[in-house]
Amino acid sequence: DDNNGYIDDYKGYDVGNSDGNPNPPNNRNLNHFNHGSHVAGIAAGETNNNKGISSIGFNTSIIPIKASKDNSNGSSITNALEGIEYSIIIGADIVNMSFGGGWPSQTVEDLIDYGYSQNMIFVAAAGNDNSLRVNYPAGYKNVVAVASTDQLNKKSNFSSYGSFVDICAPGTTIFSCVAKDTNLYEFKSGTSMAAPIVSGVCALLKGLNPHLTNNDIINCIKQSALNIYPNNPAYQGLLGSGLIDAENALKC
Repeated sequence: DDNNGYIDDYKGYDVGNSDGNPNPPNNRNLNHFNHGSHVAGIAAGETNNNKGISSIGFNTSIIPIKASKDNSNGSSITNALEGIEYSIIIGADIVNMSFGGGWPSQTVEDLIDYGYSQNMIFVAAAGNDNSLRVNYPAGYKNVVAVASTDQLNKKSNFSSYGSFVDICAPGTTIFSCVAKDTNLYEFKSGTSMAAPIVSGVCALLKGLNPHLTNNDIINCIKQSALNIYPNNPAYQGLLGSGLIDAENALKC
């Protein structure tokens, strides 16, 4: 206990169950909890080890935060709030939020605004409604909202879209880690898979130059994006700056 308010959080924290073990529970169906493992692998899975996958983030450290109770199939707004609060207290550079819903929370927005003022970057999935409906936390001002594209650089058929979207990333049929005894890797689709690609690129830029501000990093990612509007004529102005381009972002 280092007296930071979270006992034994040396490997992350479980805000759902208030303990220092962020691992999925091993006594029930893991489909829900595999979501977090899959997202974590995309952003920061170990790379260049001849095993499994290569994440977009290279040598990226991850702070796992479990925001679901062991006996639930989802996260409450309270757990999400506590997870974001923990990330601020622990000093994370980038917070990936592959979750959301249609109702905003002033408390959550205020907390994100505070973290942003501390030079943190918040990235969120735009939603899987295939509609203009704004999802939160993606819809907040100081959050990078990520829509999903497919292998043809077209909007994924499930992805939400709209003026609140900042950037797109691949989110259709993405291969990553899951928490199982067998078949340790699976394909999943969703804006939840697109968001950690953006978070991983943010980590690449932060690693290249730790002195960059969050505004520097976000602006580079947007300015260096690939124009995919010719592939998406029906969504002009609704897919943000286009498709994220890691190499161009690093050059920026």
